[in-house]
Amino acid sequence: MKGKTTVLLISLLVCCGFAGGIGIVNAASKPYKIGFVLALTGPYAFLGEPERKAAILVAEEINKAGGIDGHPIELVVVDSQTDASKAVTALKKLLMDSEILAVCGGSSSPENLAMIPVIESEGIPFMSCGGAVQISDPVKKWVFQMPQTDRIAMAALLKYFKMKNLSKIAMLHSSGGWGQSGMERLKEQAPGAGMTILGQETFNDKDVDMTTQLSKLRALNPEVLLTWTAAPAGAIVSKNVKQLGISCLHAHDHGFGNKKYLEMAGEAANGDVFPMGKILVAEQLDVADPQKQVLVSFVKKYEERWKEPVASFCAHTHDGLQMVAAALKSVGPDRSKIRDAIEKMHFVGCNGVFNFSEKDHNGLDETSMAMVRVENETWKVIKK
Repeated sequence: MKGKTTVLLISLLVCCGFAGGIGIVNAASKPYKIGFVLALTGPYAFLGEPERKAAILVAEEINKAGGIDGHPIELVVVDSQTDASKAVTALKKLLMDSEILAVCGGSSSPENLAMIPVIESEGIPFMSCGGAVQISDPVKKWVFQMPQTDRIAMAALLKYFKMKNLSKIAMLHSSGGWGQSGMERLKEQAPGAGMTILGQETFNDKDVDMTTQLSKLRALNPEVLLTWTAAPAGAIVSKNVKQLGISCLHAHDHGFGNKKYLEMAGEAANGDVFPMGKILVAEQLDVADPQKQVLVSFVKKYEERWKEPVASFCAHTHDGLQMVAAALKSVGPDRSKIRDAIEKMHFVGCNGVFNFSEKDHNGLDETSMAMVRVENETWKVIKK
C-alpha cells in the first residue's frame, strides 16, 4: 500500500506541475481544482490511462493560454483500480478537499453507477465517462454523461444490421454492469427493429478464453455475433471467433475503439464492425462534419504530446474538462452555478455536438457516431 500511495502522489505532483508550473498564468492566482477518478490499474486501465493523458493535455492548453481569468487548472487524479467499491472510496477521499469544483470519471459504467449517489449527496458537477444509459436516464441533477450511451450505440448497430438484411443475433457479453446493460438494450430495441435474439452467453472481463460460450452460440446459426465488453476481452473474443471458424458478421459495442485492442487481436479483428465516436476516424470525416476541425486538432496535439495513437476514451475527459472550463469562465468557481451553466450548454466536442437540457444530460444522438469496419488492423468508415 505504501508503494501505491507514493506512485499516486507523484502522479498528482506531475499534474500540478502541468497546471501551475508553466509560468504563463499568474502564480499567485488560486488554482481551480478538478478531480478525476480513473481506472489507472486493473482491466480497464486501457481506458483510464488515455483519459488521464487527455485531461493533462487539455489542462496544459488552458494554462498556456493564461488559465481561466488567470487561475490555473489543477488536476487531482485518483485511481479507482477498476473496482466500483474502490471508486467510491477514492471519490469520498477526493471530496474531502472542499476546493474540488467538479469531478470527471469513472472509466467503467459500474464505477460511475456506484459513485452517483455520493455525487448527488455532495452536490458537485460530475462529467461521467461511462456509457451505460442508466447513468443519465433518468436524469440526475449533478450528472452529465460524456460518451454516447449504449442505447445510442445499439440503435446504430441495429440500423446497420437491418441495412445488411441481417436479423438473427446471438450475443456474448461480459457479466458485469456494462455487459448486462448492453444485453438489456438489445432486448429493448430488437423487437422494434425486426430482429430476433437467438441466445446469449456471458464471460468475465478477466477471462482468457471464450471458445466454450462461442461454440454454444455458433450452434444457433446466427447471422450476427454481437460482443459487448469495454475490456481487452473483446480482442480475445475476436481471436476465438477466427479460431473456431465462425463466419457470420462479428460486431462489437463502441468500447472496442482502442488501438491496443486491435494490436491484441491482430488479423483476427479484420472484418469486425462496430459504432464508434468519430475521434479515431477524424481524417475520414466529410469536411462539412461539425466535429471534424475539433477532432483533427485534438488528435494531432495528443499524438505529438504523448507519442502514441489517440484512443476513443480520450474524448470523454477532453469534453468533460473543456465543458467545466467553459462553465468556470462563465460563472466562476461555484459548484451550483457550474452545474446550471453546463445544463444549458451547446458544445461541439470530440464525442459529438452536445445539446444539454433539464430533461437530457447526455445531449447526443446517432449523428455523433460512425459505423466502422476493421481493415488491415485499422478502422475504416463504412460509407452508406
